Amino acid sequence: MRDPFPDPVMIPIMAIPVYAFVHWYEEPHLSRTFGADHERYEARVPGWWPTVHPYRS
Repeated sequence: MRDPFPDPVMIPIMAIPVYAFVHWYEEPHLSRTFGADHERYEARVPGWWPTVHPYRS
């Protein structure tokens, strides 16, 4: 029977391409698409860490 959890080595192997895609493609694309609104949102919301406080515009 296979272990239901992935090998710990696979976590960084999978996380690095996801981070790279978000950092170098998605964030600049959202900034170009939404402009100042997205810049204000980025300034108020942490990128990768959740918070206890909800986002308020």
